[in-house]
Amino acid sequence: MAIEQYQLVPGKLYDLNDLSSLGADLVPSDSWKKLSICSREWAFYGPWRTGYQGGVFFSVRALGLSDPNSAINFLYPTALETDIHGFMTSYLGHAVYDKGMLASYYKGPVNWVPVTTLPVPAVQFDIEERYTSESRDRYASFPVAKNKLLSICFNYRQNCVGRQEKKDSRISPKPMLDLIENVTSSIRLIP
Repeated sequence: MAIEQYQLVPGKLYDLNDLSSLGADLVPSDSWKKLSICSREWAFYGPWRTGYQGGVFFSVRALGLSDPNSAINFLYPTALETDIHGFMTSYLGHAVYDKGMLASYYKGPVNWVPVTTLPVPAVQFDIEERYTSESRDRYASFPVAKNKLLSICFNYRQNCVGRQEKKDSRISPKPMLDLIENVTSSIRLIP
């Protein structure tokens, strides 16, 4: 499976006013637009002869409302929180595991933690798959303008089957979580 990777170009200016649709399959309401900035994937291998153990996929996107509201300012923590919840609902809220029961496929945001190392309001949170436990997502989000967010997503997974507790006992997620923490803690905003 080929994964398209976007390289972050040093010194390149990204036009945050040139956002495109996320697509009707991802956001049926088309209420949010995005600009893909960069992505990368890391593979984790175990000791000799154990092979591939898991991976982390990283992506950075700028996000904005399709129909911006001049009264909303993401630089205020309550507005940021409300809009992150709004984006996650638009992005993942329509995914159901069982159409008969209308059981939501995702749970989140959970493990909501403020990121205090940035000069703007910022948060980190997780999205959990409720039924399959195929992968986990950790997001870091913060405003880069009064009506634009930067969303950093880390999708990480262990290469084994079973419930999440069983996977964690077979393949520790710690090296993947350490990588995510190192990347997140290295983020700097320069005016």
